[in-house]
Amino acid sequence: MNIWHPIHETVATILARYDKEKDAERAVISIAFQLFERKWNKQPKESLPQEIKVFLLSYYAEGEIGNGGVSAFFYNGLGSDAEDTVAALTLLGLEKKATALTRGMASFPGGRYPKSIKEWDARKIPDDNLIFSGELDQLFYSEKMEPPLLMYVKIHFDKFAP
Repeated sequence: MNIWHPIHETVATILARYDKEKDAERAVISIAFQLFERKWNKQPKESLPQEIKVFLLSYYAEGEIGNGGVSAFFYNGLGSDAEDTVAALTLLGLEKKATALTRGMASFPGGRYPKSIKEWDARKIPDDNLIFSGELDQLFYSEKMEPPLLMYVKIHFDKFAP
């Protein structure tokens, strides 16, 4: 297996390698490393170019849900970005992933993720809540994120290239 060193590659060489090797997952990880190296992940979300924001929100959701399911997305801090993440996934054409998060948001009291500490502390979520069932995890993973995300990077290449 040829090891990639994404820090030393450009987004253009990563995309060229993907076109040759067809390893979408590795290409997405490599592009994420490029963005991290340039500290895009340390910027306030509001200050990011829309294209970078779409990439990072999608990438973070995929990773968090992959590590612990839809419940982990909501309980490990990404829930506050749920609405923006749904918009990003919808933009990428990932409707099943967007639906899984939308249904997850709707399972919170009041039909949305708590937006304040007071709301968070007051939440009463039963243990049999939909976000714990695994049903949303299956829906989220019923489509691949990487190919549409790479196409998005190609279309908006000027925003990703240094």
